[in-house]
Amino acid sequence: AGILSQMPVIGPIQARQEIDYRLPLTYPDRLLVSATVSKLGNTSFTMGLRLRSHAHDRAIAAEGVAVIVMMDCRIGRKVALPEDWRKSIEELGAKGRELERGDQ
Repeated sequence: AGILSQMPVIGPIQARQEIDYRLPLTYPDRLLVSATVSKLGNTSFTMGLRLRSHAHDRAIAAEGVAVIVMMDCRIGRKVALPEDWRKSIEELGAKGRELERGDQ
């Protein structure tokens, strides 16, 4: 009864994360976070991530890449992205998203 048996049957996992830190962040900074989909495959998608710091005049504080893979946890193998997920990812990727987080 490993961890895979406790997960949803089919769902996303983060297969890779890469972050380049550019500036030190300290509390109570506010961050502007953006995420875009830079690549959409059959079983995975790649996201570009960027954090900007209000304390540093919105300079880039960190940039990264995340690879998300759809897994069937019963067999421990990747599977195709469901079509409704693909459509939503395509829509989000085309727009990009920026969310502001932190104390106001």
